[in-house]
Amino acid sequence: MIHCPCPSCGFRLFQTREDAYDHLLLKPFPAKYTFWLHHGERRVGDSSSETQEIDPGSVYRDPLRDMVREAFNFPGSVVDEDDSGNKDFEGDADELPYLYSEPSQAARHFDELLEDGEQELYPGCAKFSKLAFLVRLYHIKCLCGVSDKAFGMILELLCEAFEHAKIPGSLHDAKRIIRNSGSDQELSRCKICGTLIWKQKTRRNSIVRINVVVKKNGKPQAAKVLRYFPIVPRLQRMFMSLKVLDLARDSHPLQPAPMELYETQLFLAVYDYPGPKMPGNDIDVYLQPLIDELKQLWGGVDTYDASEKKTFKLHAALLWTISDFPGLGNLSGWNTYGGRACPTCNLDAESKRLTFSQKWCFMGHRRFLNQSHRFRQDRVRFDGKVEVRGPPVTLSGGDILRQLDNVHVKLGKVQTEAGKRARGQQAALQDESPWKKRSIFFDLPYWEYNLLRHNLDVMHIEKNVCDNIIYTILNDSGKSKDNLKAR
Repeated sequence: MIHCPCPSCGFRLFQTREDAYDHLLLKPFPAKYTFWLHHGERRVGDSSSETQEIDPGSVYRDPLRDMVREAFNFPGSVVDEDDSGNKDFEGDADELPYLYSEPSQAARHFDELLEDGEQELYPGCAKFSKLAFLVRLYHIKCLCGVSDKAFGMILELLCEAFEHAKIPGSLHDAKRIIRNSGSDQELSRCKICGTLIWKQKTRRNSIVRINVVVKKNGKPQAAKVLRYFPIVPRLQRMFMSLKVLDLARDSHPLQPAPMELYETQLFLAVYDYPGPKMPGNDIDVYLQPLIDELKQLWGGVDTYDASEKKTFKLHAALLWTISDFPGLGNLSGWNTYGGRACPTCNLDAESKRLTFSQKWCFMGHRRFLNQSHRFRQDRVRFDGKVEVRGPPVTLSGGDILRQLDNVHVKLGKVQTEAGKRARGQQAALQDESPWKKRSIFFDLPYWEYNLLRHNLDVMHIEKNVCDNIIYTILNDSGKSKDNLKAR
């Protein structure tokens, strides 16, 4: 990566050579930048022998400074204090005044964060900067579960006790320094399904039904909150941070591969934990940001390797998902309830509905045994038939997509003609099709060709079976499976 000389970046942002080339196509190269001091040239009379080595232990370097630079795509220092060539830039500032007239959004956030947070905690303090002290204090708040009110009172007390220290006086000011606000805060409807994002209630004593937004302390209340942590910046920062990269390489049993071969394999674990409103089959709405990032990672993202000081293309692919059996139905789109609940047997499942307990049982499990197994010939202990069939044929991703041709589902809650909200996928279900939807994972260009797309977490299945056996043996009145209908 190089210092981009375009007016927007102004030699402050690092870009790949391809991106810098695109920037210069839109905005002109600085005409008076004839001596390339930001790209390695030295003035006449300068030599590398003139630089003196400085003991790294003699100068305190704030680790938060490096963290901020890595977070905002500044792998090196913007103006390195140890670079003698950069001293000449002060004389060129008047000749190139327009370079800093249009800073990018990332540069503005970077400048604001450094301006607010990289000040001395108090005059003469060498161990803590304002940002380092605040992050340390906020870390203690999160680990110990300190309430917002208590944290705000602590900040007020510190401000009163240490008048010369640069400590924010409220929780709001502290959060403003640590984080930046999102870009979707002005939206009123979901970008995916179009549903209103604010809670609504019917106005009292109104003849006509009028819905108003629910507010608390003057602020509208969100109907649902999706907390999503993007994976692309997290993967990039693994390589941009020397400490994290060294830890990852030291813990790996193999030697580090060349940068051109760096690939990342991802596994997605999803569990349908008990809750008042779980997404269920509409989980694809919540997975959309993840799918968009996985598409980007499949094509490759420019990542800076702090150890090699080079940029490479980082590729990542999702190999499979891991879930329990109900979660498998929500992720794959296969209906895991009813007579065709087995996704392996697919349409070739052999099921039987028990008369009294009204439960489904599957009598075709002997087909997975070897052809010479004695259970295949046993009529008495099973259903009175001899099993001669082989195991079901494993369907490829292309076969599954062909089964999904006639399944069209609109996810999310839609408004019906009667004014009531109903699940949009109910009208698309066909009696002869066990598919509930087309899984959003098929939007990935490689998902169709994965041999194993979904895994079952054996631990949860064993736990459920164990519970059923133990509660039945203990004759628990509420959870025992032994009853008159079952017998």
